[in-house]
Amino acid sequence: MENIQEDDTVSIVTYASGVRVIADGVKGNEKMRLIELVEELNASGATNGSGGIQKAYELAEKHFISGGNNRVL
Repeated sequence: MENIQEDDTVSIVTYASGVRVIADGVKGNEKMRLIELVEELNASGATNGSGGIQKAYELAEKHFISGGNNRVL
């Protein structure tokens, strides 16, 4: 989280038995909110990897910044 800048935009998707959007375009100046969201995450049984990656790319496209450093991690 230390590398997140104030003008960055962060989305977080989980993909256990289903796909869930935890953060949708949260600005980097809300770093404490992002930290809290990450700290609340926990592992569970199933893995819906394909659903998770599809949702992640949907959000990346939704929040795309032309000329920016757009990534899905």
